[in-house]
Amino acid sequence: MRTIVKGKNFAVVEEDRRYAERKLHRLERFLDDRTDAIVELSVEQHRSEQDSRIVEVTLMIDGRVVRGVARAATHRAAVDVVLDRLERRGVAARRPVFRPIHRALGLDGYPEAERLWARCLSLPCYPRLSDAEVDAVAAALAEALGA
Repeated sequence: MRTIVKGKNFAVVEEDRRYAERKLHRLERFLDDRTDAIVELSVEQHRSEQDSRIVEVTLMIDGRVVRGVARAATHRAAVDVVLDRLERRGVAARRPVFRPIHRALGLDGYPEAERLWARCLSLPCYPRLSDAEVDAVAAALAEALGA
């Protein structure tokens, strides 16, 4: 997945850029290399600072556009809104529950495994998941991404 983080009429702070990229890369597990993610950060003047930072995420998946918009007091908080929406729907989206085997064995020196582990997003997926539960997970993910 290719991710582009840009600011609308302002320069994006490097920490916010890395934060958005890290969060979006958690979706990489479910999307292929042909998927593009564009994260546009903007600031609007409001009476309330609580919703002045806006994050618009646009995913291009197999020629289809999936868009989600969130407002919050900070850009980082707005990026987190997508994951929060999943959790409110009862779908846990978090780091994988497993630990890489080299960590379990107390070994170091596996930077690629560490990088991939940090980017993964786990959603409920197991053999006993009913069709209705699979549909609920898919619907929650689609809603969180603004589909």
